[in-house]
Amino acid sequence: MSQHRRPGRYPRCPGIASSGRFARTIGHLTALSVLAALGLAACRSADADSADTNGSAADVQIYGPLGVGSHVDHLLVRGAVLRLWEQGYRVVLYEEIPYTMHPGQLASALAQLPLLPVGEVYILSESDFARRLRAVHCYRSQLVGVFGTFADANPMLTDYGERVGAGAGLAERFWRLGSF
Repeated sequence: MSQHRRPGRYPRCPGIASSGRFARTIGHLTALSVLAALGLAACRSADADSADTNGSAADVQIYGPLGVGSHVDHLLVRGAVLRLWEQGYRVVLYEEIPYTMHPGQLASALAQLPLLPVGEVYILSESDFARRLRAVHCYRSQLVGVFGTFADANPMLTDYGERVGAGAGLAERFWRLGSF
C-alpha cells in the first residue's frame, strides 16, 4: 500500500452530484440520482477548465465509501461508484471511522477492490479537524451506536487522525483507484 502525503491539501468538492448542470454534463442521471440520494459527492477536477462542459468522465472525480465495516448501504454505494470507475470516472474512496481502526478491517476492504488503490494522506489543519468533529456530531442518531458513547467520538477520531498522520499531524486517508 503506497501512500502519498499532501500537507495542507484537504480535498474540497465544490459541486454535489444532484446539481442540474453536473448531471447534464456527465449524463448519468439514474446512477447519479441514486448516489446523490445516498449522500455521495462528485465534483469536476480542480484541473479541469470550469468553462469546459464537454462531459468527459476524466474531468469528474467521484467520492464514495471504501466499505470498511461492511455496512450494506456503504457496499451498495461502493458498487455504484466502481461501476462509474469502469466507465472512466476518477474514483476516490474514503475510510469509514471507527471501523477502519479495527484490526484487519482496512486490509479486508482493500482486498475486495478490483485493484489496489493508492493511499493518499491529507494532513488536516486545526480548523479542518474541528470541522470534521462537528460534522460527525451531526449524526446524533448513529453517534452512540458507532462510537460507543457520545464522549468517545472525539478521542477515537483524534486517535485515528494521529495514527494516519504518523507524527506529521492529524490526518485522513483516501484511496484513489487507478485507470481501468
